[in-house]
Amino acid sequence: MEVLTSDADTMTATLLPGAVHHAALGGMVSLAKSLEAEIRAIRDPVARAALDGARSRVVALAQAQRVLADLGETCAADLGTALRELGSALLLAHQVDGRSLRFEVRCWGVPLLPRSLAFPLGLAANELIGNALRYAFRRRSSGRIEVDLRCAGGRLVLCVADDGEGISDRTLSSGSTGLWLVRAIAGQLGGHVDVDRREGTAISLVLPHLP
Repeated sequence: MEVLTSDADTMTATLLPGAVHHAALGGMVSLAKSLEAEIRAIRDPVARAALDGARSRVVALAQAQRVLADLGETCAADLGTALRELGSALLLAHQVDGRSLRFEVRCWGVPLLPRSLAFPLGLAANELIGNALRYAFRRRSSGRIEVDLRCAGGRLVLCVADDGEGISDRTLSSGSTGLWLVRAIAGQLGGHVDVDRREGTAISLVLPHLP
């Protein structure tokens, strides 16, 4: 399979140093083990269930961090597969009882990507999927999140869309941390960010085709 290459070889280190990323992962694993020990010591079934739910969410977040860490260390990554694993972990980590969300990843014509592209794109997807899970469905019990990754028209496009309540003008203009990071990634890779609010929210990171 073809491998798409990029000159942005310092992107991974610029956005999130590997040592910091692995430290965060290690911290989550330690927290999960501590919660597991607490669960064994508690007899109240309600308290045990609550702690076990928290432990499951921490484990899921750790899995999401592991996916990102792997993208930062793999020479040529299948980003479509990584995004499916990332989304599944985030969905579990943000799971709310009684809420039914559908998550789907579509990948068209995307070759293996070098880590200088795969890692920052994975980081952007992590922010966008996480934001959708946290904010798009606060007043709804169901919805969908779709991730599209495609090479078309000489461009590489990552789009995260949801059919939730829609991003507000205030959030768009406030320079929130998540959007700031996505825009910074686009800028460092020579691309841009598009926002479509006609049906929920669709945020696209658009990169020029890299030879």
